[in-house]
Amino acid sequence: MSTKPRRKSAPPVPAVLPAPVSTAIAPVESGILAVYRDAASLAKENLAVFTSVNAALSEGAERIGLELMGMTRGTLEDGATTAAALLDARTIAEVAALNGDFARACVDRLAAGAMRLSELAFETASEVYEPLGGRLERAFAAPRRPIPA
Repeated sequence: MSTKPRRKSAPPVPAVLPAPVSTAIAPVESGILAVYRDAASLAKENLAVFTSVNAALSEGAERIGLELMGMTRGTLEDGATTAAALLDARTIAEVAALNGDFARACVDRLAAGAMRLSELAFETASEVYEPLGGRLERAFAAPRRPIPA
């Protein structure tokens, strides 16, 4: 009858690490946790900033859209008024005068609307830059700590 050789059992694992290893882990662990906490707070702040940027951008887009709708509505109303007047026109001179008045009103509305749209765009840009610019300035001015090795 053959006997099987017995396997050697692994040496028991110590419950506590030796002193040099355990003391070396604590500073590294606390340094990594500090870096993680800094990164997590930075991510929370960035999320808050980008949420406010998104809100400002959507409000600005809404104001610009309302202004465009107002410009379009005004042009359509003038067009309807001019079309009704063209039906009552008796001479070519009246038709030309009505078309000239309509074209002049459209160009004036376009110029005024373009100025208003550019004002709204600059307002929106400044509202968007306000939280974002401050955050970027703080991010670039923050001192950098090396990650512990």
